[in-house]
Amino acid sequence: MIYYLNITTLNVSLILFYLFIGCVCLTSSHVFLEYLSQTGFFYYCFSRSDRSALFGSIRLVSAPPVVAVHDGRRMGSGCREPAPRAECQTEAVLWSMSCFRLTRSMSGVLARVLFYPTLAYNVVMERVSSRWWFNRVDQTVILGALPFRSMTQELVNMENVKGVITMNEEYETKFFCNSEAEWRAAGVEQIRLSTVDLTGVPSLEHIHQGVDFVMKHRENGTSVYIHCKAGRSRSATMAAAYLIRIHCWSPEKACSMLAEVRPHILVRSAQLDILKKYHQQVCASGPNCV
Repeated sequence: MIYYLNITTLNVSLILFYLFIGCVCLTSSHVFLEYLSQTGFFYYCFSRSDRSALFGSIRLVSAPPVVAVHDGRRMGSGCREPAPRAECQTEAVLWSMSCFRLTRSMSGVLARVLFYPTLAYNVVMERVSSRWWFNRVDQTVILGALPFRSMTQELVNMENVKGVITMNEEYETKFFCNSEAEWRAAGVEQIRLSTVDLTGVPSLEHIHQGVDFVMKHRENGTSVYIHCKAGRSRSATMAAAYLIRIHCWSPEKACSMLAEVRPHILVRSAQLDILKKYHQQVCASGPNCV
């Protein structure tokens, strides 16, 4: 029995070790590839035919890398043939699109690989630390982690939740949470504003849609449960946008006030940038902005 336990412990340790190494490799490759794509490294190191063969099927929108142009011709170590200015700039934009799409794909893969380990970590932290699974921000908004099916009655009956904003992708809620039909059967309206875990930033369109949804329930006197996986980043960004809308606070103050309610939130720099754009649109430097 002791020998069996030792072998089992060894196997589990090896599995955890290899999982850790894999996560580190995925993270490192994602960050490195994103850096290379942003600097235009791939664009200058491959000929036009090489680039077409590698990423010719990818079509996206992104900012173009810096391209040196002299006398109507592209210059640089990656130039294999002369090209007109307009053609060069168009190709540069398409190349940057391709690299951006690749890094986004890797972000999605990384999020899927880490989903269950990080979800388990969140469950453990809620058990052994002072973290709460969800926290009420005000009379309307509750910010929290995944609303498991077992929480439905508590949220509906005790917290007066009639709306749910799901910032997760579908695979994150498929097995543990209510579907849209199940929420509807419980008298709750759900909207999904899918955002990639770990590295994702809600779009400005999604932020407007989510805050408008909350404002509708605020007028009706009901509560909205805003969640992602852990209630730390994606959903915290949406909750901060709501505070900006009703108080016209600066993004920094909104996040600071949110952290007083839920101390372990983590609004990253890219998410703060989108909140600044939202603040400019809804507050327009009015007299109540602070």
